[in-house]
Formats: sequence, C-alpha cells, structure tokens
Amino acid sequence: MAAPLPEAMGIRDRLGRDMRVYLGIGLTGWCVFVACLFMARPPAWLMIGAFVATCGALVSMLMFIRCPHCRARLPQIAFAAAVAPSTASRFDRCPACGTHLD
Repeated sequence: MAAPLPEAMGIRDRLGRDMRVYLGIGLTGWCVFVACLFMARPPAWLMIGAFVATCGALVSMLMFIRCPHCRARLPQIAFAAAVAPSTASRFDRCPACGTHLD
C-alpha cells in the first residue's frame, strides 16, 4: 500500500515526483545496458530488459505526465520540476487550461 501524499503537495510537486520515477527507471536501464556492453557474454534477456526499461521510461515521460485537470501533456514542466525546481517556478500555470500548478 502506498504512503498517503502530504496535503500540501501541489500539481508541480506531483509532476516532479512522477518525472523523477521515470528518470530513475530510464537511467537505471541505460546504466545496465551500457554495463552489458562491457561484459564478455551478457545475457540477452538482461540487455533486452534494460533497453525496454529505458525506452519505456522515455515514452512514459512523454505520454503519462499530464495536467490532472485538462490532460494536456506537461513533460517539460515536470522535467524542470524534477531536475531544477527553481527553474520550474517560472511555470506558474498549465499552458493549456491555466490551472495554477501550486
């Protein structure tokens, strides 16, 4: 069972958290794939799994990071919220519906 979210968590915080999860999966998959290149005989299932995890995380970033109100895709705002929160503060509202992100 997932831990309950704090009440003060805004839309930008949720977008950033989701993006960090996808970035973590993608980075882990990429690191495993690159590590397999240095192995003498890497298992095929490991290389394929790492490649699928990396590609799946990238596609998920583009498809599933959305505004909860209008369902517009917001991966650029979520990426800024995950990597550089001070930069993400420039985005005050959803570009599609105008919903306040905090």
